[in-house]
Amino acid sequence: MKNFFRAIFNAIQDGISVLDTEMNVIMVNHAMEKWYGNVVGKKCYKAYHNRKEPCENCPTIEAMKTGEMKSGVVPGPKGSKVKWIELFSYPVIEDGRIKMVVEFVRDITEKKRMEDELRKALESYEYLWNSTNDILYVHDLKGCFIKVNRRALELFEYKGGEDVSVWDVIPEPYHDIVREKIKEIVETKKPTEPFELPVKAKNGNVLWLEVVSHPVIEGGEVVAIHGVARDVTERRKLIEEIGENIKLVSYLVDRIRNPLAAARAFCELREKLGDDVYGRVISNIDRVTELIADLDRVWENLERLRKGLKK
Repeated sequence: MKNFFRAIFNAIQDGISVLDTEMNVIMVNHAMEKWYGNVVGKKCYKAYHNRKEPCENCPTIEAMKTGEMKSGVVPGPKGSKVKWIELFSYPVIEDGRIKMVVEFVRDITEKKRMEDELRKALESYEYLWNSTNDILYVHDLKGCFIKVNRRALELFEYKGGEDVSVWDVIPEPYHDIVREKIKEIVETKKPTEPFELPVKAKNGNVLWLEVVSHPVIEGGEVVAIHGVARDVTERRKLIEEIGENIKLVSYLVDRIRNPLAAARAFCELREKLGDDVYGRVISNIDRVTELIADLDRVWENLERLRKGLKK
């Protein structure tokens, strides 16, 4: 029976170390021997950490003080691939006194590596979240904000942790559009096409945002909306100004073209008189006509620019 329990003891892939109340190692399994070598009879802090005195915040010492299981994360053996171990210390109590402590040791090197990578990824995500000039936000299906980035805090009366919703920043006439977009995302589980909405800023001004909303899906269901919004107020103003300029050019072209056509026709009729004045008038009219052609080209370019800005 003793050999049977010893076989089980050594078959366990995680490390097992048994200490007496003086911190002496009295038994280890094969995993511990593989990691640390022959350590039986040595003080645990010398055997496992090459120290001359017990480690600070030692789970085993705490387990002996309290009579309860304690745990902690400590560095693995030096020079080994096992960089971090998780230590569980179980006190063995007989007749009300602690007789020994069983340490259960698990290699968590890969877990720690993944945790570090995840932490770095989250830090990078948080940096990108707050460094972009676009507005980023997450709101629930009722429209209440869950999280917003730095740019949103700069533009809107929202400090985070407040009961603020999209309905507080979007003018009421556009609420139905937002409701339709939320409904569309819930039903399709797909991002929206870009759309524009006005919002109320801190300074009382109205800004126009180009928005793309994405579903946040958990368990196959949409649970929230993640949005990316870009301030296109200046772009809209520019488009409007270009539109006004196009109207002005169109007006000028029409006002110039019609009189010139009439004047040219009149001059062509009077050419029979042989007066050189009419030849010079026609020449000047032709020059103005060329200017009108240039205005037409400017008009077309403005129109193309306006359409490009709208995309």
